Amino acid sequence: FAAIVVATMSFAVVKANDEQDKRDKEQAEEAHQAEGANQGNAAGGEQLAVSSPADGGLIYQPDGLTAQPGNVTITYDNPSPVPHSIAVATANGNVLREVQPFTNGKQSVDLSNLAPGKYIFYCTVPGHREAGMEGNLTVTGGPTP
Repeated sequence: FAAIVVATMSFAVVKANDEQDKRDKEQAEEAHQAEGANQGNAAGGEQLAVSSPADGGLIYQPDGLTAQPGNVTITYDNPSPVPHSIAVATANGNVLREVQPFTNGKQSVDLSNLAPGKYIFYCTVPGHREAGMEGNLTVTGGPTP
């Protein structure tokens, strides 16, 4: 019985380490893609920034953004050890782009050809949006390029 318990615990630890390594690699790849998209969009799009408090508070600062139609990059700064993320969706809930939860860093969402209208950005960590971690993005102006 003791051998079975030890073997099961060993398997669980190895599996957890493998899963963590996989998540770390995925997040590194997403960060790399976001940086590349941000550099590619810098010449032809609008740059916006949001952050949350260093204490891990469940808010975005600012919680309202305005942009012109076209390409928009939102860079999210999470300076806390509490995992947060950012997703951008249409008013009816269709997710346009999102990043996985992360701590102590910055990630960007690159939005192409946004049409005039109202959009929502929010944290995808369970319970955070419900606690108020969301904001509005209003795209105003002429037609989409």
